[in-house]
Amino acid sequence: MSKHKRKQEDNESNRDAWSMPGPAVPRLEKGQSGFDPLGARQEAAFAQGLFIRNLFTLRLRTHKRWALGLMLLLGTCLVLPLALSALEWVNGAKLSAPLLLVIPIAVIGLFFFVNVVLSINSRGSHRNHS
Repeated sequence: MSKHKRKQEDNESNRDAWSMPGPAVPRLEKGQSGFDPLGARQEAAFAQGLFIRNLFTLRLRTHKRWALGLMLLLGTCLVLPLALSALEWVNGAKLSAPLLLVIPIAVIGLFFFVNVVLSINSRGSHRNHS
């Protein structure tokens, strides 16, 4: 049997296979009425991973004011415990172990702040070029 014929038979037998590449889309297969629950979860996980990747690579951009406000609020909530602990330490309190646990959370808050600044900056450059 030739290679081409074998590949064609494999493609015909895998036509109904679920291992299709790409994100989940509404596919109506035989016996289904809409989204596959596993496909919907896979697409949600993909979107969450994309959000986290863009956050930490400083490519999370938005031009919506409510989203910028939400990112500022979230960044403030994540940085505030570290800022208050540092303020107490400066005023003479002892450095505590829980403070060390807050540092990674505050770093995530700083990433939100930087992405907000970059979003506002790119928003201003869009207006100048239009």
